[in-house]
Amino acid sequence: MAQHMRGNAGVPDVIMNSYSLYKEPNIVEDIKIRRLEWANHIIRMEEERIPKNVLNGNFHTTRPVGRPRTRWADMVQRDALQLLGMRGWRRRAANRDEWRRLMREAKAWKRL
Repeated sequence: MAQHMRGNAGVPDVIMNSYSLYKEPNIVEDIKIRRLEWANHIIRMEEERIPKNVLNGNFHTTRPVGRPRTRWADMVQRDALQLLGMRGWRRRAANRDEWRRLMREAKAWKRL
């Protein structure tokens, strides 16, 4: 059986079709999903846990001149808006079942 070749630098059609079906996962999207999952875990922690204190902490130090640094929580908010199309991620993350459903949908939509 002859393999058909197109203008794909001599790569058979069978291989090109498998690449279109099974693309490499987008590592950036995977990192964003995992960041949202970790944020959910932190939100549900007890108040005295260190990660929760760091997330909610307001450290009173002198600020450097210039643009404020991007905080981790700001990145989570941006990811929630980009991947889930929602604002107010802290309130939604407090409900574990709803957040788990949202993460499943985001993974399915992004094919992760």
